[in-house]
Amino acid sequence: MIIGRGLIASLFRDMDQENIIFFASGVSNSLETSPEEFLREENLIRKTFTENPDKLFIYFSTCSIYDSSKT
Repeated sequence: MIIGRGLIASLFRDMDQENIIFFASGVSNSLETSPEEFLREENLIRKTFTENPDKLFIYFSTCSIYDSSKT
């Protein structure tokens, strides 16, 4: 199972397996400051854990300290 539709998630499409969760979702705007957006993502992680206790959970996240497109 793959959670997410972005660049990282798309890299795992060929490796999709029933017993593994590739969690590559996230807040879509890296400049986001709204607590609701982060809470939505936290709730999705918690729901995925709860509904799939027997699966391996692999989490991916990105963090940019410098984004040249924002200067």
